[in-house]
Amino acid sequence: MASDVARHLSLVGDEPLAHFYDSLPGFFWFEEGYRRMLATLPLDRPSRFVEIGSYQGKSAAYAGVEIFNRHIPCTLHCVDSWAAPNNEDNGAEIRVAFDRHTEPIAQALGERFQVHALPSLDAARLFADGSLDVVWVDGDHEYPAVRADILTWFPKLRPGGFMGGDDFCMKPVADAVIEQFAPSGYILVHGWGTADGQMQPWPSWIARKA
Repeated sequence: MASDVARHLSLVGDEPLAHFYDSLPGFFWFEEGYRRMLATLPLDRPSRFVEIGSYQGKSAAYAGVEIFNRHIPCTLHCVDSWAAPNNEDNGAEIRVAFDRHTEPIAQALGERFQVHALPSLDAARLFADGSLDVVWVDGDHEYPAVRADILTWFPKLRPGGFMGGDDFCMKPVADAVIEQFAPSGYILVHGWGTADGQMQPWPSWIARKA
C-alpha cells in the first residue's frame, strides 16, 4: 500500500490523477451517487462537499480525484469521530489508515481538503446555515442518529443544494429518510453492495433543498 500511495503522490501536479480508490479497503459502492453530487457543483465559484462518515478514506479518495481532475473549485470536508468504527475498538488504527489512504488527495487539493475528527453534530457547528452545496450522510446508521444528522445538517445546505446518503436498504436509514423527505420528494440511486458474500442491490438516496 505504501508504494501505491507514493506512486499516486508522484502524479500530483498538472496531470490528471489516476483513480486508486478501488485498491483501498473499506466500503464504497455508491459511485453513482457521488457522480451525481459532483455534477451539481459549479465551476465558476467555490463550493463545499461534506462527507459524514469517512472510515478508511475510500469514498474520499474517489471524490478527491474527481474534484481535482474536473477542476472543480470545491473543498472536500471529511467528518468522522473514528471513535468506534463498526462498533469495534479500533478507531485510532482506522484513522491512521484514513490519513495514509487520502495522502494523495491532501497533496492534490491542499487547503481544499479538510478533515474534522469530531462527532457529526459537533462538526455541524463549524458551518453556517446555507453555506454548503452537498452533504452526504453515511455515519451512524441507527435511526436516531440518521434523523439527527438530517435535521442538523439540512439547514447547512444552500438553496438548491443536495443531501444524500448510502444504505437506503437498511430500515433505520430508510425510515429516517422517508420521514423527512417523503412529502417533498427524494430519488433513489441504484448501486450494488456485498452482504453475506453476495452482490445485492444497495441503493443510495438523494434529496434537493428547495
